Amino acid sequence: MRSYLYPAFTMEPEDFERALPAAVKFSQTHDIPCRVLRQGELYTICFEDKAVARGIVYGHRYEKELDRTFRKYAIYDVVYLKKEEFEKGLRCDQGE
Repeated sequence: MRSYLYPAFTMEPEDFERALPAAVKFSQTHDIPCRVLRQGELYTICFEDKAVARGIVYGHRYEKELDRTFRKYAIYDVVYLKKEEFEKGLRCDQGE
């Protein structure tokens, strides 16, 4: 089983501006790393969340909370990044 999952939410620039403060707060409140990646005109906010076994599949510790908070900003359903992709991003609390 993986130790961590890297849920990611991709959004338009306007939604990213609204979501970033929530991402920083979520990261600090729940003590989980948050990163930002830029892909052309789009932004992706991603988190490093502890994996949790759920029968034959696994999810992550703050799965419901992250989905509830960031789904409204995202243009796609949540996707999961590889650790290497996550690490390429800037920390949420740093400027570009």
